[in-house]
Amino acid sequence: MGAYSSRNRRGAMIRVCNLRRHGISMIEVIASTLIVSTILIVSLTASSNLMHNQATVNAGVQGKVLACRFLDEITSMQFEDPSLERLFGPETDETIASRTSLDDVDDYHGLNLSPPTDRQGVALSGFSGWSVSILVSHSDASPNGYTEVANFDAPLRQVTVVCTSPSGVVTTGRAIVSQTSSTLDTAIAYQRQVSLSVSLAGSANVDVTVPLRNNPSVSGL
Repeated sequence: MGAYSSRNRRGAMIRVCNLRRHGISMIEVIASTLIVSTILIVSLTASSNLMHNQATVNAGVQGKVLACRFLDEITSMQFEDPSLERLFGPETDETIASRTSLDDVDDYHGLNLSPPTDRQGVALSGFSGWSVSILVSHSDASPNGYTEVANFDAPLRQVTVVCTSPSGVVTTGRAIVSQTSSTLDTAIAYQRQVSLSVSLAGSANVDVTVPLRNNPSVSGL
């Protein structure tokens, strides 16, 4: 009887030890799972942040290209309309719905485009879902450079172009246009900018817009 009890006690001890080993293994599995899950979550979060940051950077670069394109177009226009009407914004014979009718800087004030288009109204390639908002204000020289003023005869115009990407990334471009004398004949049409599309290898295209700001000469034509 004593031997039987001893064997039972040894068997019980062995079973207890086995149970304890199984319990420790389960804890180890759970701990390993938690560690791996944490690493995966951290890795996925880092990858997501990296992709988001890269998308933001790319949108910022695109926004600068888009803003510069519109600033080039606007700053190639006359400082003010040569007519006696001199409205701030489009004159009565002009409309922001047709940019080919706009001929001076402040004609672009209040222009909103979504999606952005070229001067002929054709949607710009690569900017689907973008929007562009343009503001023009009177400005004058100040100790800090320039400041907005409520004076139609101010010698400067500040042009602000705000570009918003489909994901909400906002890029702002600004330019200052000054009053200069002009001897352009209003009865003659002048080319104010040149737009080119360059095709590269791999089906890549680069659109280039060049403003023509120098007063042209009609002599010799």
